Order: sequence, then C-alpha cells, then structure tokens
Amino acid sequence: MRNSIPGVALVVASGAIVVALVTGCTAAAVVPPNATDAEVDSYLDSRPDFLGPFIKPGRLVADGRITIPDVPRVAFTTPDTWSTVQTSCLQAAGLQAREISGGFTIDDSGDLDTTAVSLAQWTCLRQYPVDPRLTGFLSEAQALYMYDYFTRWLAPCLASLGEDVPRPPRRDEYVELLRDGTAWNPYYRSNGAPVADSPAQWARVNSTCPALPDDPFRSYRPELPRTGAED
Repeated sequence: MRNSIPGVALVVASGAIVVALVTGCTAAAVVPPNATDAEVDSYLDSRPDFLGPFIKPGRLVADGRITIPDVPRVAFTTPDTWSTVQTSCLQAAGLQAREISGGFTIDDSGDLDTTAVSLAQWTCLRQYPVDPRLTGFLSEAQALYMYDYFTRWLAPCLASLGEDVPRPPRRDEYVELLRDGTAWNPYYRSNGAPVADSPAQWARVNSTCPALPDDPFRSYRPELPRTGAED
C-alpha cells in the first residue's frame, strides 16, 4: 500500500513503514539508526545538571574539597527499572536506601556521612542512568532527518490546513536546540498550543500530513489529554 503527499511517500512493506523524503528523482531516504552508546555517553557527560543536587565539581563538602571519581557506566536502565537499580546500588554501598514513589530515599539514623552519601549517589547515577533513547533521544543524523521532514514537508502541509506554524531555526542550530529541549516543532502553533487536541483532530492532521514513525520520533508529537472524549 502506498499513500503520498507532495514530497513524502509512506510505503508499507512487510508490516513496516518507511518514510521517504522525496526530492525530484532523489532516492528514498531511510530513517538513520539510533544513537550509539558512545553518543549517549557523550550527551550525558555534557549535561550541566547531570550531577543533580548531589555533588558538583569543586564544591565544598563537609570540611574540605573532594575529588569526583571517574565512574564508567555499567548498564543503562529504563524509566521503570531505574529506581530499583538505584536503590540496590545504594544498598550495596552500605546505605539504608529504599524505593518510594518511583524514586528512592535514604534513611538517616543521625550519623550519615554527607560526603559519602553524595559520592554514593553520584556513583550510582553514573553507573546506571536511564537510557535517554527510551525517552526520545535521537542521534544527530535522526535529529537532522526530523528537521528536514519538519521544514520541507510537515510545516508547509500544516500551513495548508490553516495552522499558524512558527518559523524554524537554522539547520545548523537544530541539534543543539533539541539537546537543550527548546527545539522548534511544527506540531505546536506560535502560541505554544498543539495543532490538535483530540483523536479525531489528530486523525485529520495525520491523514493529510503523515507523521514520522513512532519509533524513534513519537516523543516529538504532543500527548493527547486522557479525557476519553473525541471532538
């Protein structure tokens, strides 16, 4: 089965959807592969807030400065397993940790060494981070693929439906903006509202302006409100 809009071809073959960006006689493009472990590790290392509230380079802790250890990643976790793995890791470090509300807490008997606690949390966070690919992290190639689809086909298609689509940033700025969580997305109008807010409206949008595959691009479409009602 094959459906198309100008510049876009959706081909269903053996149950898989391939989105092809078509420019004249250019060959169909295949969605680039997921980010490698090395690319994800580099991203996690670059986040200024990765240490969270626990410990920061050069921060005065207790009576003096501490040295932050170089802790390699042991394994990625999932959003569902993260708290369990973190709790087990902290317990292995000798802390009275327990899971609570999707996270963990550390019981204080009154004699906790705050430096040791901070280092244990830092170590466990570094060893067992959530794999960001499970929550929308794209490789650089995937991010630029999405940008090209957004700018060349989706934004003009949404504009043809009367949507107020903001102007995109430059292509060479897009990956950095995406990493910072501030990237332009034509599924949101200039006022920040999504272009659709019910299953019926999304069906209309997607039938005219086909979306990229859920894997790995689902995170870049707005979530529907869970009201159970359709407009």
